[in-house]
Amino acid sequence: FVIMELVETEKDYVKDLGSVVEGYIATIQSADPTSLPSSLQGKDKIVFGNIHQIYDWHKETFQQEIEKCLEDEEKVGSVFTRYERRLYMYVKYCENKPKSEYVVAENTDYFEDMRQKLGHRLQLADLLIKPVQRIMKYQLLLKDILKYTERAHLNTTDLEKALKVMHVVPKAADDMMNVGRLQGFDGKVTAQGKLLLQDTLQVCEMKDSKVMMMRERRVFLFEQIIIFSEVVEKKKNMASYIYKNSIKVLLFSNCHYII
Repeated sequence: FVIMELVETEKDYVKDLGSVVEGYIATIQSADPTSLPSSLQGKDKIVFGNIHQIYDWHKETFQQEIEKCLEDEEKVGSVFTRYERRLYMYVKYCENKPKSEYVVAENTDYFEDMRQKLGHRLQLADLLIKPVQRIMKYQLLLKDILKYTERAHLNTTDLEKALKVMHVVPKAADDMMNVGRLQGFDGKVTAQGKLLLQDTLQVCEMKDSKVMMMRERRVFLFEQIIIFSEVVEKKKNMASYIYKNSIKVLLFSNCHYII
């Protein structure tokens, strides 16, 4: 039952991706660039990120591999582990997602008009969130498949490996989506090494060299730097982070030294 759900939802997902690629992207690419709103000109790659690449891979490869699992259910785990590197496309997509949201919000009327002309039920913003939802959903489906496989006393080695993959990839995607919401940092965030931890904390700040103030800050710990940012709620469930300060981190042996 769960594998059938995986297959059917994969078909729906590919169809939704197709609505973006064959609908919105195709329309914009075939249009006269001067007919686009000035706030959208030259920004199609920001709006859509690498969704075309994701669509092509799912349509041409991954969907077929998933469907084969209906005939051999024990192959489910190996499908995810085999394509682990390809699944990291989602990390890149999620890193770009905050920038995409901003441009789409700036051009709401234009995209709504295009939606009506295309005859789509869902708005563009609803379609562009699909890859984020899908990469998270795989983990839940695999957990259910693993549960039923254990009950049937079948081999779960590949499924356990797949579940680990689908824990790491979505976490990396979510981390980079939060990093993508950071504004005002004078430098390339992706050049600061691996993101080790991130959280919203109460941070003690010095004011006028005398008074200590407690502030809520979103803190990003990279291998080379700690970044402190202010949380700004712009929309429901969509925050952005304004850069406030940073501290360089020296990594020596297994110890961390802050300078």
